[in-house]
Amino acid sequence: MVHNKCLSIGIWNTQWKTSGSSAGRAITNLLLSCSPDIVCITEGYLDLMPPDWHTCSSASDYGYGPKIHSQRKVVLFSRNPWSDVDSVGSIDLPPGRFVSATTETKMGPIHCVGVCVPWHAAHVSTGHRNRSPWQDHKSYLMALRVIRQRLPKNTVIFGDFNQRQPRNRQPVEVEKLLLEALGSEFRIVTSGIIAGVEELSIDHLACGPNLELKSLKGLPKIKSGVALSDHFGLSICLEPATNDSKK
Repeated sequence: MVHNKCLSIGIWNTQWKTSGSSAGRAITNLLLSCSPDIVCITEGYLDLMPPDWHTCSSASDYGYGPKIHSQRKVVLFSRNPWSDVDSVGSIDLPPGRFVSATTETKMGPIHCVGVCVPWHAAHVSTGHRNRSPWQDHKSYLMALRVIRQRLPKNTVIFGDFNQRQPRNRQPVEVEKLLLEALGSEFRIVTSGIIAGVEELSIDHLACGPNLELKSLKGLPKIKSGVALSDHFGLSICLEPATNDSKK
């Protein structure tokens, strides 16, 4: 890896804002203003970033019936092409909420795992209506734990985790499952109050031992009077880990 470079990453749950809407355009412009190398969008569209960006995504069916072609639970964007794309991950994962792929960056190849962990009421009172609270969420994390064991060191896991860190309202057992899913190899670098928005986030990035946080800021839910999303965005810079931080 090149040690004098920063890897810039944007994350946002866009609450299905289209690229043609004023909110969608504002989200795109805010992300681009951070000069990202990679962007992870959840609950979004394949065309949210400019057409010269390279795209891969989760499967289109995430359990709530047919959606329009470009609507996805997870979309990854990179300035460079993607390789080794996997939109399944595991047959044990709740469908349509996972994509992994590798892209070249100024810091060398980075393996990206984009996630949208089901919220606590997934398929409880809507959708299939055959789940108990937190059931799909727990199933997702248990499957992710198995996937994590085969991930390379140059990996980032990012997207909508649907849990605040440190623990806020989620049950203790649910937080435990999240931490077990990530294991000791992956550290959540987006824990705590996020500067710029002064809130805890449920959107996160966890990185492997080869990377560490350089800077982090929140991107606003409201811009020029326009409500952008029920989530704020994140702008993250990572740098190569020092020998001390790898211990």
